[in-house]
Amino acid sequence: MRTMRKLTLRQHGASQLYSLKQLLKLTPSLSLLLIASLSPSLAQANTQPNSAKPLSITLIKANQPIQTLSLPATARLSDAIDQLHIGDKDYWPAIAWLRKGVSEQYREKHAKLISLIDQQIKQDQDEAKQWSQLKQQVLNIVVSDRMVTALHPDRIYAKPTENFLLQDGDRIVLPVRPNTVGIKGFVESKQLAHQTQNDVLDYLKQVTSYELADNSEVWLIHPDTRAELIPIAYWNKQSRQYLAPGSIIFVPAKQQLLSDEYQQINQLYLELLQNQYIGYRQGE
Repeated sequence: MRTMRKLTLRQHGASQLYSLKQLLKLTPSLSLLLIASLSPSLAQANTQPNSAKPLSITLIKANQPIQTLSLPATARLSDAIDQLHIGDKDYWPAIAWLRKGVSEQYREKHAKLISLIDQQIKQDQDEAKQWSQLKQQVLNIVVSDRMVTALHPDRIYAKPTENFLLQDGDRIVLPVRPNTVGIKGFVESKQLAHQTQNDVLDYLKQVTSYELADNSEVWLIHPDTRAELIPIAYWNKQSRQYLAPGSIIFVPAKQQLLSDEYQQINQLYLELLQNQYIGYRQGE
């Protein structure tokens, strides 16, 4: 099974959440926002000391009884994932790691985003309807305790820096393969049927964008939380970008209109979408 997993991982081309190359492609201020947004819990996960007390870790697999493990105080992600016994119907690219208290960070982001949108509704009468539609999307988001990191089994076994220490009460969620792709942001919000032959543009053609929508780049949020900036205009589009089931396309505000407020709105919405996980997201 371990060998088969490695082959699958190579086929999917796993990569870091934000590479330096990706960050440098962005505006300097947005790059700083992205760097600052990395979860403090994740940054400390390999250095935070554990007590000597055994850890109680919960494993949640779709359509199966919840399993509780008792692991040593020094247990890491690989110790829990080993016990998942990933099968053919399990969707390992979307494994979610949940930690109590993480949702508090995202509740603050959620409240801040709603406040910023309310300001735009008051200030921009011409675009008030679009901002109100965006606000409704955000109100439908229920934040989770998901740690924003990609839990690729092979990388966890091979790279100690990604094999984070567990804490008492952590939960690991392994969903079944979904059959939809989500579209959010400055666009008609929808869950569309996943089609293996469709790329990002094929999905975008099925929805109506707001006038404020960026028509040159969108964010693709992979099921493992990675966010990738995708060019979509005729002048910058590259090869076709196919999506994994459970992915989300996030359409941000136009780059040429970016004020500090627009930039914050784009960033906060992106982070809230990364925090969602399959089986939990609104509408699934």
